[in-house]
Amino acid sequence: MTEDENKIVGENFEGTDEENTKAKISLTLVGKLLTVRPYNVEAMKRTLVNVWRVKDNVAIRMVETNLFVFQFFCEDDKIKVMEGYRWFFDKKLLLLTKIMGDEQPSTVCFSSSPFWVRIGDVPFNKRNLDFAFEIGEHLGGFLEFDDSDPLGWEAFLRIKIMVDINKPLRRGLKVANGSSSPIWCGMQYERLAEFCYYCGRLNHTDVECQFVEEDVVTKGVVYEYGPWLGASPKKQARGSLFDRERERSWLSKIKDASKPRLPGYFDPKAVSKGPPAAARKLTFSAP
Repeated sequence: MTEDENKIVGENFEGTDEENTKAKISLTLVGKLLTVRPYNVEAMKRTLVNVWRVKDNVAIRMVETNLFVFQFFCEDDKIKVMEGYRWFFDKKLLLLTKIMGDEQPSTVCFSSSPFWVRIGDVPFNKRNLDFAFEIGEHLGGFLEFDDSDPLGWEAFLRIKIMVDINKPLRRGLKVANGSSSPIWCGMQYERLAEFCYYCGRLNHTDVECQFVEEDVVTKGVVYEYGPWLGASPKKQARGSLFDRERERSWLSKIKDASKPRLPGYFDPKAVSKGPPAAARKLTFSAP
């Protein structure tokens, strides 16, 4: 760099509009579409505005190739979009993140995205919140546990986790099983976007895959991943809310029944003493 280029600007800068800038950034999200393909930017903007249905307004600007700023004008709208996250356009996942304000557009990092995942064939004694949390932390970060089935006897354990978008999707995990050998529990991802069936990554399909070995075609292609990794979002069955509440009340009876209970007065295992006066006579005999 030249001498002039090495001079630092703004070390003692104090803007007169700093509060407004902070307020604006607090209502801002930055996002990108997880794809290597070109796409219709204007169509994406229109689709997102229609799907989000914000009660105020949202302005969308592209600051770099495939990097967008979403400016909201109402806190509720921003929260609604983040809580409804994940969003898609043309079967591609939209990644969103909050910013502090001092980031450069070129340094904004997108590393993970929330997913509801289903863990199948979980041992009966591990279908609970504690084990769900351990699984979630192991897979990338626990967010939420679906406790809509209080008994835990659904076909799968449903957990919301953070998934690393730069790594191949996990097809399952090994679970410790006491003194026996570890067991395999398969996984499915709800609302899974298009991904590569060859390498398992989310940002491309097998057509654009850059992880294919040169001689794979002559040796024969083996797809380790497939559409079976995806699952439709779970739907709440009609009338199930009442049934679940009723099951919760039944479950509380099981918990109460498992508490230690005193044996009866005449139970052979119990020691039943007489009146205190009788005990004194037995202990202190007359001279």
